[in-house]
Amino acid sequence: MHNINGKDLIVPYIDIDTMLNIMAISNTMINGTIISEEEIISYSIKTAKHFKPDEEDDLKYKLEKMEADLNHISYAEERMFTDAVKNADLEMIDKIKNSIESERMGRLATASRKQNEYVTVCIITLITRAAIEGGMSPSEAYNLSDLYLQKLEKCTNIVEMLYLQKNALDDFVRFVKISRDQQKSSDFIELCKDYIGKNIFQTIKVENIAREVGLNPSYVSRKFSEQVGMTIQNYILRERVQLAKNMLKYSESDIVEISEYLCFCSQSHFGSVFRKYTGQTPSEYRKENKIREFIP
Repeated sequence: MHNINGKDLIVPYIDIDTMLNIMAISNTMINGTIISEEEIISYSIKTAKHFKPDEEDDLKYKLEKMEADLNHISYAEERMFTDAVKNADLEMIDKIKNSIESERMGRLATASRKQNEYVTVCIITLITRAAIEGGMSPSEAYNLSDLYLQKLEKCTNIVEMLYLQKNALDDFVRFVKISRDQQKSSDFIELCKDYIGKNIFQTIKVENIAREVGLNPSYVSRKFSEQVGMTIQNYILRERVQLAKNMLKYSESDIVEISEYLCFCSQSHFGSVFRKYTGQTPSEYRKENKIREFIP
């Protein structure tokens, strides 16, 4: 939205290729000459030398910093800040976030409002990269970054920008914490499965698994059910049925032996569990799937 002669007008977005094409056609219509899009870009670059800082600009800026006693935030402080975001370390963020002030981010613009706008862009960019390193999905991080930059465009004063910075930081840290918690859950679930796989021929209790992964039994049970979609005991039964299917298919062990080998309390219990997961009794499954050696 742009205010032109007292009227609010919406200027449509046009990509660079379309704009260059329009400029080339306009030149032909006005001047009667043909100019390529490449020539337009080349001419624009030649006439835009004042956009590149030179030695004079560098010296002038250094003198201004000395006179105003401006100290740029150090690289070490910046790393502490981004590491705190990456680790979702709220305590560390609270300690150092006040040092990430607009004045210490360098002189990015002469106007105070523009200075804070550019600083906000820098902060959002930094925390976006840090959040991705912390485990946040890159697509989610970039989407959130885009949304906050769109909100920045609508800020009308510095106070709103500072508030937006705070909200962006809080949101990114929250998502990093969620991602890290999910990763921890995923890691310990794999440890649980690994323990079950190694001890499948023995009696397995939740307490044994919890002791192995160093967590509370009730917490292990709850998180396992949430992540896997079934209780630990049902998972153990499912794995034992899978082994039983292989033994019925490839071994000569009788059903009683298989039942005892896989720690079922009785043959009838084994039969009912097997039927629950396969829809067949062990005998029916063996009869239908038994691999028999070919004898010529």
